[in-house]
Amino acid sequence: MTRIKTCLLIIPIIWLLRSYSRISIDDFAVDQNEFHKITVDQIKEYMLGLDLDPDSKIKVKNYSLGMYQKLAIIQAVMEDPNVIIFDEPFNGLDKKSFGIVKQMIVGLKGKGRIVLITSHILSDIQEVADEVYEFDNKQNTPLVC
Repeated sequence: MTRIKTCLLIIPIIWLLRSYSRISIDDFAVDQNEFHKITVDQIKEYMLGLDLDPDSKIKVKNYSLGMYQKLAIIQAVMEDPNVIIFDEPFNGLDKKSFGIVKQMIVGLKGKGRIVLITSHILSDIQEVADEVYEFDNKQNTPLVC
């Protein structure tokens, strides 16, 4: 039986606040390296890709919502899982970061990854989704996009 590596991401803003509020972003990279099987250089590459300075001494607790969002996205994709679930991945992102994350999602799809996205804003996902479903009263209905 082939084991599928998966990652569930429900953007963990509160978890990040509790877990990383006192550390700087360079400590975040080292911490993630110890917990996950990924090098510090690979983590820093992801951070640079999302316009986060991996050598910054700014404490994570001082990050904006968009910066937290970027950290959560990095955590979700850094081990190259086959399935990723994003809950409101564009929330708090500026225009440039929005585009980067959109390209990242398209790239993940191109690599054969399954990407599920929840959003209250249909236009956020229409450009990257192959199928769009609307849940209303516990029933899902395919939307024609």
